[in-house]
Amino acid sequence: MKPDQGIILEEEVKAESTESGKDFSTQKEEKPQDLSRLYTDETQAAVEILKKEAAQARKDEKPYTAGDVVHDSIFFVLTAAGAFGWLMLVLLIISFVGLGYVHITLKQMLLWSALFAVAVAGFYLFRMARKYSDLNHRGD
Repeated sequence: MKPDQGIILEEEVKAESTESGKDFSTQKEEKPQDLSRLYTDETQAAVEILKKEAAQARKDEKPYTAGDVVHDSIFFVLTAAGAFGWLMLVLLIISFVGLGYVHITLKQMLLWSALFAVAVAGFYLFRMARKYSDLNHRGD
């Protein structure tokens, strides 16, 4: 093995850079393109017209239908019942696993589950009210 086999000489790098047409010795920074030149006035006017038409179409359509209200009402009941059932199941598992340590009565489980369901239902109602309020005031 020759002693200079692993060493790349500076002359070799210069020769490779001139052959490929790239100069690695100096890095040139490219300036960002001016994007205003890419769009003409006609293109910009067309975009503005499309935006106005889309806004008018959103303003003209109904914000929500009766089916939306029924859908949200059904999911309100399912969400509240699911929250009640989930916490009730969790408390039952905790009471069976920690039989000697945790003393939770059935009355306490029902009360805690009902309070949790009321809290989840309140949050769900808040979100529904906010959703329908936003839909009613859309486009104003």
